[in-house]
Amino acid sequence: MKFAEDFKWKSKRLIIGLSIMLIVSYLSDKFIIKRPLFSSDTGRFIGFVLLFLGFLIASIGGRHLKIYGRSNPNLPRGATDKLVTQGIYRYVRHPMFTAFFVILVGLGLTLNSITFTFVMAPLGIAYILWFAYNVDEREAYEKFGDKYKNYRDQVPAFFPIPGKKYRGK
Repeated sequence: MKFAEDFKWKSKRLIIGLSIMLIVSYLSDKFIIKRPLFSSDTGRFIGFVLLFLGFLIASIGGRHLKIYGRSNPNLPRGATDKLVTQGIYRYVRHPMFTAFFVILVGLGLTLNSITFTFVMAPLGIAYILWFAYNVDEREAYEKFGDKYKNYRDQVPAFFPIPGKKYRGK
């Protein structure tokens, strides 16, 4: 039950933080910078593509967690009891965080916002990096021990390495 409550709190915090980032970016762009990031729709199109890609990566990551990470289907949403090294997790350890990186950049481009693209998105990415390495990785190691350490040593955190051959299922 504690995990479900933690998950809800983290989700609410994420929504509140993103809302604050959007409001600050809007106000900054409107009253201080007073100009858009792009003069054409090309940037917005790239932003929409990145948003789609980010949501696709997140949905695949969530689906693979559900399929491969649960021996008990009654676990709370987002909880796992098995280390997931199959599917997308064969290539990156944190595809959900990767998705959020891509979504933040895509959102800045779609909004045509200088502040969001160059200030808020990097701040959000920095927070995700801190969280992944200081919270998520520590929890995974405590939960799965040396099995996670071996996985961590073989698989990159956020982006697959081009040309690297990945073993696994």
